[in-house]
Amino acid sequence: MQRMLPVIMICAAVPASCLIIDAPTIGVSKMIPAEGDEITWLVPVLNEGEGPFEGAVRVTMRAGRQGDLLSAPVAVEKTLALEPGASEDFSLSWHAPRNGYYRVVFEIDGLDQRVTRRIAVTKSDVYFVWFGAPKEFDWCNVPTTVKSEDREWWLRHGALPAGWKGGVCYKDWPTERFVESWGDTDWIAIDEVGGPGEVTDKFIAAWEQLAEEKPEQFTAVWYMGAHQYWADIKDLVDLFVPEIYLNYRGNHLGQYDTYFRTAREAGVMDQVIPGLGINQIKNKKTGRITNSPTKADVLRQFRYIKRTAPELNGIGFFTSGSAAPGVAEYADQLCEDYYIKPVLTILDPGEPIRLTDEPPPGAKRVAPSPQPGDMLRDEGEARQPLFASVTIRNVGNMDAEDVAIHWTAPSPGQGTQRLTQRVASWPVGEERTFTIDATELAGTLGFRIAPSDGHTLLDGEAERFMVGHERRGGDVFPLIVSRGPEPPLPLPAFVPVTGDGPFSAKGRPVALLPPRPGTKERLAALPMPNPDPHVHRAEYVSRTASAQAHEAPSHSREGNLLTVTTDFYTAALDLAKDEISTLSPAGAGNVLRGPWTLNAAGHEGFGDATVDELPGCLVVTIPYDSEQASGESQYAFFGYTPAIRIARSWIPKGEVTMKGAGDRCGLFQKGGAFALQPGVGGPLRRGRLHDGSQYRDLLFGYLGGGPRPENADKAGWIDFSYGADDTDAGLGVVIDYRWQDSDTKSYDVTRLYDANDWLEVLYLWGKEKTFDRPQRSCIYLIPHRRMDFIDEAVVPPAKALWDNIHATQLKWVAD
Repeated sequence: MQRMLPVIMICAAVPASCLIIDAPTIGVSKMIPAEGDEITWLVPVLNEGEGPFEGAVRVTMRAGRQGDLLSAPVAVEKTLALEPGASEDFSLSWHAPRNGYYRVVFEIDGLDQRVTRRIAVTKSDVYFVWFGAPKEFDWCNVPTTVKSEDREWWLRHGALPAGWKGGVCYKDWPTERFVESWGDTDWIAIDEVGGPGEVTDKFIAAWEQLAEEKPEQFTAVWYMGAHQYWADIKDLVDLFVPEIYLNYRGNHLGQYDTYFRTAREAGVMDQVIPGLGINQIKNKKTGRITNSPTKADVLRQFRYIKRTAPELNGIGFFTSGSAAPGVAEYADQLCEDYYIKPVLTILDPGEPIRLTDEPPPGAKRVAPSPQPGDMLRDEGEARQPLFASVTIRNVGNMDAEDVAIHWTAPSPGQGTQRLTQRVASWPVGEERTFTIDATELAGTLGFRIAPSDGHTLLDGEAERFMVGHERRGGDVFPLIVSRGPEPPLPLPAFVPVTGDGPFSAKGRPVALLPPRPGTKERLAALPMPNPDPHVHRAEYVSRTASAQAHEAPSHSREGNLLTVTTDFYTAALDLAKDEISTLSPAGAGNVLRGPWTLNAAGHEGFGDATVDELPGCLVVTIPYDSEQASGESQYAFFGYTPAIRIARSWIPKGEVTMKGAGDRCGLFQKGGAFALQPGVGGPLRRGRLHDGSQYRDLLFGYLGGGPRPENADKAGWIDFSYGADDTDAGLGVVIDYRWQDSDTKSYDVTRLYDANDWLEVLYLWGKEKTFDRPQRSCIYLIPHRRMDFIDEAVVPPAKALWDNIHATQLKWVAD
């Protein structure tokens, strides 16, 4: 909403009257005009005198974009006859030219009075939808519970005054009743509508009839879910407002992905306004607040939505009157920051700084002073040019101006150089690429968009550790160690390599692992160096023989039982059944009550196992072949970390129908503590294990939506520790990726069945499904001793490993 600037009102005397512009009641036909709109200002002239006034009055208007001079005045003259306390509007038309903030000045000729309004002009229309009708907010232009007596107030403020109309709550009404109810005003908001079916068919029939009778009617619809049939009714509904209330269902940001995917497939993203749940939730019986969204919760959602769906034309809220103190007001301010102002962001937070042999076409280039030598080059070696580039986009609703871009470029022996580029004007939607000559750089290369009151920064900073020269004939492969806390237990690291090796890394064991089933990858495995809390650094995997021989973990075989012993655990792998039968942290008993195995149709007919002894690890591959399916399981036991990698393939022979599938094990029913995270975008949760007195699922799969191929690698982790005196042990489970065609009856779930002692990574649950293409999975088990996961200072080992594996995805979430 346009804001009032402080002004001093001076009442000048005219015959028998005192006229002023009544600033608080200035009206405008559109609260947030878009570039090119023609709008009308309603400027009330009020008689504050003690007697009546009659005579000619001339009101002028001048406007200017922020930083520019005011335009020539536009005037309207009228002959007034005003009693004391009466007022009359002067209508002045204004063309909103280029987007930006404008000052609009109103004056009465001959009187020493000036009233100034500030108004935002956006590149395209924007909608801020509230369940409620909050008059105190600056930017609410679509209130959805406006009473008839308040309608004129909202119209004068340039809003769309939608009246509340019932949807599914009146599902038994006939179509004619809906037409009658919905048709009694020109602006309506329907609460609520669901998926396709008999009830929705009545709604659609009512909209079709209203489209003929009231073609200019504005209709917003609060939706339960997102639906493909929106494609068929996009001409009948103005705004689709899906109720994506994370406060009611775990605060998992990934839930937005499913809604936006459906809306894009239906071709209605330009009409979708996601509804955020910002209200406090109370227990209906006790009245106790059970969930109270904070300002940080709201900001987290704004930023994720802007990253993943920058094309949206606004945002909505439930509700204006039941949020914690200050939260709704904060959400209102964020509307301006993220949907009105310029918003600058790095195009790909997952790989913000890209390296190329040549600068991208049209890139703006700067070059640091050339410096001799680098840490990986022999004297006299010919240099191949290397360029580092960052692409930035303005995803806001105004052009950005006077933007400063800073590089910090390290050069060996020369310290760090600071390089700056400036952009005078940056239009909405435009991408710009900034490139630096990185041929001689070694150390942390930094990129930063300077903050400013004139624009919002979404992702405005990036770093990349430069190893001096990123390539040396394909013989050196850098492992970048990011700054951060030291993990609670040693972790494995994996580096993509080419060629067959041998490989070395400053005395660390390096093993070229066989590709995981169903892949063609080439990964070298080595111990993850401990991070430094202050700086990035690099370790190097080189194609040279190691000066130190590294043996595989100790192992022995007795019949079909292969026992692997390390400093961290002892594991027994039954080669005839393809299952880990026992898993005991060093110095503790077996953490498993039942074996860890794959439960899926056709997982039988096991062949001879292959055992590969590699530097620092032991890789065991078990093939299987049956009437229904074939595939293999690959176990990687590392000597320098408690993490055990289990990668599988499952290949159906034709169409295979199942009612359940998953990786699972049995557990002891004991108390203790747990920590979990339900996938990328989900919040970390901690708690106590039940001892059997209550039923509870601990869900740690990707709860951001139903399982689909595109979220198969976004699943989460769980870590638990028994607390009983006779069981000093715990187990972490990390999901790298699960079956691409997973399916469940309601949502994607992996769980520790807390009151019935089993742990399961589910691929198929609660329904029957036919599979006709190969599936693959990769899971890590981390056995460990007792840990108190209730203590927030304790970093679960599963989280440390999962964060490393999913680091690129987490940059999009910015957790």
